[in-house]
Amino acid sequence: TVEELETSNEELQATNEELETLNEELQATVEELNATNDDLEARSEELRDLAQEREAQRQASDSARAQMEAILVSMGDAVLVVDTEGKLILANQAYDRMFGPDNMLPVFADEMGNPLAPAASPLQRAARGETFIAIYTMEQADGTRRWFEANGRSASQDEVIRGVVVIRDITDRSLRHLQDEFLALASHELRTPLTAMIASLQLAASRAQNMQEAAKFERALAIALRQTQHMRTLVDDLMDVARLQSGQLHLQLEPISLNDLVLSNVETLQLITSVPIQTTVPSELMLVHGDALRLGQVIINLLVNAFKYAPESRTIAVRLRRIDTGAEIQVQDEGPGIAAEKLPHLFTRFFRIEHGQRNEGSGLGLGLFISREIVTAHDGTIAVDSHVGKGTTFTVKLPLMDMHGAA
Repeated sequence: TVEELETSNEELQATNEELETLNEELQATVEELNATNDDLEARSEELRDLAQEREAQRQASDSARAQMEAILVSMGDAVLVVDTEGKLILANQAYDRMFGPDNMLPVFADEMGNPLAPAASPLQRAARGETFIAIYTMEQADGTRRWFEANGRSASQDEVIRGVVVIRDITDRSLRHLQDEFLALASHELRTPLTAMIASLQLAASRAQNMQEAAKFERALAIALRQTQHMRTLVDDLMDVARLQSGQLHLQLEPISLNDLVLSNVETLQLITSVPIQTTVPSELMLVHGDALRLGQVIINLLVNAFKYAPESRTIAVRLRRIDTGAEIQVQDEGPGIAAEKLPHLFTRFFRIEHGQRNEGSGLGLGLFISREIVTAHDGTIAVDSHVGKGTTFTVKLPLMDMHGAA
């Protein structure tokens, strides 16, 4: 019995040892599970942070894409993307407006209208990754021609070079440039024969008294001389516009008396019109730093306009007066006035108001434009006030020189 008890005790002890071993293994397993759980939680946190970062990037990308789309839609210039073969991948609405929504590639020519070699087209140049700025033309369906400026850049994506081209319609700018070139050329070429014609007519007129039917011949010469002089005036206007556009209208600035300038030019114009000119000039000497010839041209232009467009005026009023530190010259007529919708255009090039007497006195619509540019070059302003049926008043304001000679 004692032996049996000892055996049972030994077995019980062995069992306890096994249980302790199992308990230690279980404890180790629990610790491993806890460590694994901590690692999973850390990984889960990293995934949540990564997901949030990706969502923020997606929202930023969507916002940037929306902004880019809004910019492309609002742009007046055509923007297009081509692949490496020059095929159209993407284009904005301005491209559709310029060249049509049918995704057909435009067929450009050079500035002179000569056809381009296929490899020289802006799309092919951009597809090759070239960076360029060039001017092209394209003939429209109605036969007219338009000018375009193309700006090409390369854009790499996924190691594939694609081209981006921005195309701007510069037709108005190009036409103005051609017009200015024409004005300069025509003015130069016409002035030389006109000078010779006027000299010849003046010589013939001086000898007309010794000829038979001298009165008739003298009248014909007077008409020819008047017409030729008018043509020279038109050419002079064209030359002034060409100089203004090229920045070559140089002023001979010196102290001049506005009092004398107004009086002398009014006296000159009074000789050629029966409409009395009432002149008001102060006794105070009013000096400006200016070009007497050019400022006189302004006064003459305003007076000639008054005679031309208000021939029924009983009188033309010319007033000179001081306004603060400046001088004010006004030319006022009693004519039919000018409609309000035409006033904003009076000082633009080639703008003319139609009137009933379309005779040899008709001009090119350049006088007021030139007058404004001359006044502006003297740091002055010119304005018009007119009402239909109540006449028109032009007002020129110029800075006066002080007693020390400064303007």
